[in-house]
Amino acid sequence: MVFLENMSLFKSKNWGSLWPAYATFFFGSIIPQVSAIFVVLWAARGFSFFQISLGFVVMRAAMFIFEIPTGVIADLYSKKVSTLMHYLLSGIIYICLFFAHSFVLFLVLFAFEGISKTLSSGAAEALEYEQCHDDEQLAKKYYRTKEVIMKVVPEKF
Repeated sequence: MVFLENMSLFKSKNWGSLWPAYATFFFGSIIPQVSAIFVVLWAARGFSFFQISLGFVVMRAAMFIFEIPTGVIADLYSKKVSTLMHYLLSGIIYICLFFAHSFVLFLVLFAFEGISKTLSSGAAEALEYEQCHDDEQLAKKYYRTKEVIMKVVPEKF
């Protein structure tokens, strides 16, 4: 029944401003499954599990180093621009990772993926807050719909 109540949100005038947040939440929940598929792909291409793990370490190190500088980008320009840059860069990186055969290219792409992730960390949540903070009813509907998406999408591993 909660799901049917939330359907009214899709008819509201605010759907135009909130759909990116729903898409982010839905596809962000699926990405860990994609990463697992990529690990199998890279292992089949001859990368050792140590090399694959090193790629994830490089990504996390880049995230740690670039968290504050990319936050400044979001503050100076806009959270929307920062979030859109994340999606664009991340899409290009995932396409390139699919075709990566060189270990050095693999590490460089993982570093850029870490930088890409920092472009949206905090900015996406801030966009949600800015859209809903004045309208309590909209905020309730938004978070209920987000809860429904959480129940539909498989859990992250």
